[in-house]
Amino acid sequence: MFTLFKRPSTISSLIAFYVGGILFQGVSRLLDRSLEDIAQSLARLLATVSMEVILVYDYGTIERYLKDLVQNPDIKYLKLVRDDNGEVLGEAGQIESDTAYFLHIIQPLNLADQRFATI
Repeated sequence: MFTLFKRPSTISSLIAFYVGGILFQGVSRLLDRSLEDIAQSLARLLATVSMEVILVYDYGTIERYLKDLVQNPDIKYLKLVRDDNGEVLGEAGQIESDTAYFLHIIQPLNLADQRFATI
């Protein structure tokens, strides 16, 4: 008689375990996608506001923009590079080698339909 009551409990526990695992994976993927969307939006915004200061060679303002963004705990490193000669126009933060997971977002800066620089 006791085995009849234990088996449904065991089966329901296993079902709950599997459903919990599936829900966890779904939520984890959703959060990862949300973080990636936020990172891409920030990169696009930085590209938009940086173009004007790049054209007037105001590299101090670029550095300030990058340092301000790196204050966000989710952003570890930013770099802005000219595409034609590889000149680093600004960078901030550090790449941490012990980080298990990170997003690498590349955002081009276009000037007159030509790629000018990359964030």
